[in-house]
Amino acid sequence: MFTFLLLVFKGSAMEQLKIENLLNALWQEIEINILETTDELNSQKLTELKERIEIIIAEAERQLSYTLIELGHNHKGKGHRVDAVMERAITLSLHAEAQRLVGGPNSLYQAELLEYFLTALDRLMVNIRLKFSHLQYANLMPPPHYLKYILHLQIDKVEYIFKTLREAQIRSFIAEALEDYFTNPLPPNHSSQIPNNGFRSLDYFVGLVESLYDICHSTPVPELEEAIYYELINRNFNRIQFIRSLINTHKKTLEDIEDPIDEIGQLFVLDKEIRNVPVISGMAYIPSDAGLKEFLLKTISTQIRYLKNVIKHREGEIAAFIHPTFSTNRNVLQFLMLFNAFLNLSYLKKVGKGSIPLFIQQSFVRPSGEPFSLGSLRKKNSVRDRKNAQGLIDMLNKITEYITKNYL
Repeated sequence: MFTFLLLVFKGSAMEQLKIENLLNALWQEIEINILETTDELNSQKLTELKERIEIIIAEAERQLSYTLIELGHNHKGKGHRVDAVMERAITLSLHAEAQRLVGGPNSLYQAELLEYFLTALDRLMVNIRLKFSHLQYANLMPPPHYLKYILHLQIDKVEYIFKTLREAQIRSFIAEALEDYFTNPLPPNHSSQIPNNGFRSLDYFVGLVESLYDICHSTPVPELEEAIYYELINRNFNRIQFIRSLINTHKKTLEDIEDPIDEIGQLFVLDKEIRNVPVISGMAYIPSDAGLKEFLLKTISTQIRYLKNVIKHREGEIAAFIHPTFSTNRNVLQFLMLFNAFLNLSYLKKVGKGSIPLFIQQSFVRPSGEPFSLGSLRKKNSVRDRKNAQGLIDMLNKITEYITKNYL
């Protein structure tokens, strides 16, 4: 113990030790006090151990700062030192957590010491993440206490985000997806090409919380949902539960669509808007070749094709509903030809335009008083949708009744 104390207070000797060795020696002394069954650990000694923890963590961060400078000057071979420090911090955090869960401290002082050590390791790991986010350790799974520590740091901002979303009454699937994500921000291992990419996932979590917090602070309520929607695309929030919910919002049934043509137009506008949303390179909830933006664009494209088929199918339905159609059925075409010929054979000149019923004038006579040609007549009465088709049928029924009553 005396050797350890000398190392702590002699900077020159400390610099000769690797950070992981300093952490190991610190944990050994803490573990002795944690496992001690007597009341040797008192308030004064607890304070001394806390101070020692702070000195070791400060020294570790100082050495890491020098390593960062060396890496910044392209000194190769230094990255493995940082990986080793992070791996040691993870291991010690797991040991300390296991000690708390399995054996448990024998006094409040021991419990406080253990929590203080775990939190100090969390701070060290956060510092490493800020300086060296590109190294190999980023793919490792963070220890449970570190995850709780990160969630605790962001809890106020997360609560503010949820409060704002509730007041703005944005669509429930967005709020529910974010609430579920903020509760458990780490992706399952099987959902990623890179297993256990927990530290990167927590970096993503912190970045998303910060951006949504700023949006909730600065965006007017009417624009809030759209701003959050595009920010999730921007940060490639390709969480499978969210993607499924979002895709379902774009898959409308025929009962939900009043005008397929208008719906297609809106989808084209949405497609253009989404294509213009920039995506932060390399950022994603799950590292994947297919991001949220690609899923959305594919869904919109599929929905547009579906609606085009709906329109085509409805045209077929209309044709079958009218039966016979003007362009293909000989009998109805003959009817139009006969009636058009009837008007053209100087009938209007004999009886005058005023004697022709208004519904016939509107369908067969120009404002100038001249009858429509057959080509114009067919074009004018072409079938476009069910409403027009039904109106045309009603008109023909009236004409048939008129001819039957007055001329047969």
